[in-house]
Amino acid sequence: MMRAMTHVPAADPAPPTLVVFDIGGVLIRHHRAWAPACRAVGLPVPENVDEPSFLAARRRLHHLFGIGEIDEDAFYAGMASADTQRLYTPADIRRLHEGWLLDEYAGVASLLASLRRAARARTATLSNTNAGHWRQMNALPDSRSRYASLTHIEHLHASHLLRAAKPDALIYERFEVAMNAKPHEILFFDDLKENIAAASSRGWRTVLVDHTQETEPQIRAALIAHRLLD
Repeated sequence: MMRAMTHVPAADPAPPTLVVFDIGGVLIRHHRAWAPACRAVGLPVPENVDEPSFLAARRRLHHLFGIGEIDEDAFYAGMASADTQRLYTPADIRRLHEGWLLDEYAGVASLLASLRRAARARTATLSNTNAGHWRQMNALPDSRSRYASLTHIEHLHASHLLRAAKPDALIYERFEVAMNAKPHEILFFDDLKENIAAASSRGWRTVLVDHTQETEPQIRAALIAHRLLD
């Protein structure tokens, strides 16, 4: 079992004033590969699922969708065309995409409610996501989320809104400007090493979360260590 790994810049012992959460793999479970996601929604798995050309096409389209460069219809049509076996229609890809998000990690909503009541730091998200999943999560200030954890977070930021994606330095820069925050003031939770490395290089305090384990104990331990919860 991998434990959450915390990076704290030694030069700044003061508690952070902004706590930032990735969503997928930290607050919410999601499929992490094409084949199991297809099986979960009853779609066939193509023989070329792991071929470099198919992987590259999917990644390119996901990136463009994730930074708001293409809309949902273009994404679904492009993903259907990327499979040269013609197994999918755009409607199939929509169904697959809508089934990608799973349940919330146990206890995270209650933990974030406690963090907000403690009022020792602002809270925000910084997630690589897209318009389709953002709508599914209902991660909007004037909406009730199907994921309770998001209702306890004050500021909701995502790659398709900031028009850049982690680990590109541009998204961290744009986030800092949007939140009027200095790097050393930020405590950031993410489940991908490359995203953590990029944030750490800017001077953010970081916690690498193990998405294969329950995340609530990992987040809680870090919040206590940073004096944001008792």
